[in-house]
Amino acid sequence: MTTNPSAPAEAGPSTDATGFARLAQELADLDFVAADDGQNRNLAYATTDSPLVITIDHDAQPPVARVTNPARDGEPGWVVSFTADTPQHTQLIALYAAINADPGPAIDSAAAAVGVEPWGAGTQPVAPVG
Repeated sequence: MTTNPSAPAEAGPSTDATGFARLAQELADLDFVAADDGQNRNLAYATTDSPLVITIDHDAQPPVARVTNPARDGEPGWVVSFTADTPQHTQLIALYAAINADPGPAIDSAAAAVGVEPWGAGTQPVAPVG
């Protein structure tokens, strides 16, 4: 999977009509393939490398993206959703947090996607809360 796209995400909302162009490009870079539902403009992205399904619903008002991790192997499923007004960097950070079960690679991948340096190399990890 590619974790360093050629263009960093902008800090604000997407400027395209749907608000998800940068997310869709990142999904394509990660080898997620879009499947149209055949009835409207909704797309479901999936890859063989991950159980996640990312759905972009252009017909919802406002348009919404849903990152779904289906229940499997006794683990509960979950869904993260955001509207097209969600800033692009937040969309990409949420995507990488969902793709990576380990927070370290999630943070590194998200940092690369949004074009910032990851947390300092000399820092010590903090024990999780809770």
